[in-house]
Amino acid sequence: MKTTPRHLKIQNDKIVNMKYANVARVTAALFASIGLNAHAAEVAACDLIHSDAAFMLIREPIKQHTPNRKFEIGDGMKFSNCIFFGDRSNLKVLLIEYPDASAATKAFSEGTTNTDFLTFSFERGLGEKAAWWKGGAEAYGYTVLKGNRFLLFDSRWKDAIDSVGLKGRLRPLVAEAARKM
Repeated sequence: MKTTPRHLKIQNDKIVNMKYANVARVTAALFASIGLNAHAAEVAACDLIHSDAAFMLIREPIKQHTPNRKFEIGDGMKFSNCIFFGDRSNLKVLLIEYPDASAATKAFSEGTTNTDFLTFSFERGLGEKAAWWKGGAEAYGYTVLKGNRFLLFDSRWKDAIDSVGLKGRLRPLVAEAARKM
């Protein structure tokens, strides 16, 4: 009589390797015990944009890049950022994860109020809510809300640029990032 090794079991007429059968259940339980889902634990700001895309946006060589998967935690929020530096411009991507969607919605509402320096125009098709913003002649970007996450694309320029052209280049990058959030 042929015997089956101990770590192999027959379940529903299939051989199952019991060493790996519970990995998904254990991982899900671990994330649930610390208040995160598997997707939330994996996404950092640098996961949302590639350096080639940043190069296409700022249209100059990337001199310095802060590629990291570090998270900072403070005031119940989890932060990560990714920054690309050129000679005359830079791009910062900031991802903030709030404890719940209502806290993120409140932050989005408070953060998209027009001031003497910043103006916002709301747009559809990027997350649940999104706004294109301008700050003088040197700062432009998008702010996006999706669930309990707040995403900021912040571009800075040392010389005035055509914000319409920038907006056309930036929107597809933000749309892709919003899908990944």
